[in-house]
Amino acid sequence: MRKDRKIVIYVTALILLLVGTVGCAEPQQSSQGLQICSMTSTMGAVDPDQSDEQRLSFTVNLCNDSDEDIYISFIEPLLSADINGRIISGDTRVEVKKKVTAGDSIGIDGEFIFDSSDLSKQDIIAMEPIITGYRVGTEEQIEL
Repeated sequence: MRKDRKIVIYVTALILLLVGTVGCAEPQQSSQGLQICSMTSTMGAVDPDQSDEQRLSFTVNLCNDSDEDIYISFIEPLLSADINGRIISGDTRVEVKKKVTAGDSIGIDGEFIFDSSDLSKQDIIAMEPIITGYRVGTEEQIEL
């Protein structure tokens, strides 16, 4: 009877040990490709004496989480509908034309100016988020 009790205790301890260590196992990471590591944006008047034109500057850091190099040709912020028709400073697309090696990252800066002549500070704040995402143009090389 004592031996049976010891066996039950050992088996129970072994099961608890196995169940407890399963949660400590590191999950496998799959190759994600390009990911946004971080991003920042700032906004301010183009001319401090006038507030009818605002400059929005942004920095986005892209991480290449894949096992292969990725060539980025351009990046373009996706803008909220409220701002999209107000752009007055050319193209929002930033030409990158750089390769990001596997496991590496790249920082990209851009800016654009928009018309804010009929907007108050509260109106602009209500438009947030102005940048809702990013369109990234990549190129892929296929070996023969």
